[in-house]
Amino acid sequence: SSEENELEDLCSSLLTAVGLSPQYSYSGHRNTLRISLPAVGINPVLKIVLTILGGILIGLIGTTIITGESMERAVDMVMNPIYNVWIRILNIMSGPVIFFMVITTMLDAWKISERGGDSRFTVARYFQFSFIMVIIALVVAEWFYPLSTMKASLSGVRATGIMDQILQIIPKDFFSPFVESNTPQLLVMAFVLGSALNIIGSQARNLSRIVRQINMVGLQLAEWISKLVPYFAAVLVGLEIWQKRTLTLRGMWGCLLIALAVSCFCILFVLAGVSVKKQVSIRKLFHKLKGPFLLTM
Repeated sequence: SSEENELEDLCSSLLTAVGLSPQYSYSGHRNTLRISLPAVGINPVLKIVLTILGGILIGLIGTTIITGESMERAVDMVMNPIYNVWIRILNIMSGPVIFFMVITTMLDAWKISERGGDSRFTVARYFQFSFIMVIIALVVAEWFYPLSTMKASLSGVRATGIMDQILQIIPKDFFSPFVESNTPQLLVMAFVLGSALNIIGSQARNLSRIVRQINMVGLQLAEWISKLVPYFAAVLVGLEIWQKRTLTLRGMWGCLLIALAVSCFCILFVLAGVSVKKQVSIRKLFHKLKGPFLLTM
């Protein structure tokens, strides 16, 4: 029925946007829609710090107790297999989750038009901001981590190579982007399929429902996997220390701090624009967005 479709759309939208999963029940001639807020857990910053400290502890204990050939066997028989399992889990989940979540987002954005808004403007603004963020990331990366290829002159052969790289966003078949976890190709496929489903409308309603249901399953699996991240991250840090590759760990901190600084700058820039446009103080906007932002995180 239409009510069931609307309820399913609501559940999918909430799960995609903020990670909430509504539960519907009917008893005593009453319809009940229950939304359970997630339990307050450890502060994300504290969790990251504890994960890193745990990984360092694993690394120090391993390098102190295990040495020589025993260390090599421990790495080959214990740490590397755990690391490889984690990489396989991420590879098998990342492609489908990205694909179906983007399609669901496209379907949700189209509903803005049904409520009197402009869905095309919303989608266009999303891609505009994405493009701007990519440009900012490239400029910042070139500033801090200059590449020799950036300074090379563009010959005809090299220009052709760059064009080939740009056109790589078009997949050669349907399945390879999932196997290779090629995010740009997955985004293009999801955008095209989502647009087609929106244009066809009610005639593809059943397929849209299947996409939403798969998306809900994928997000639930992603939530389970996210709970394992601290443990595998600690193992990764310990593995890097065991293999004496601490330079990689030190280099990661620079990238993370730069990304944090750029993100904070962009957030303040957007808040300043909204503040001027809506005549609302940045302080008030920050307090209003703090709760939903932390809930989403």
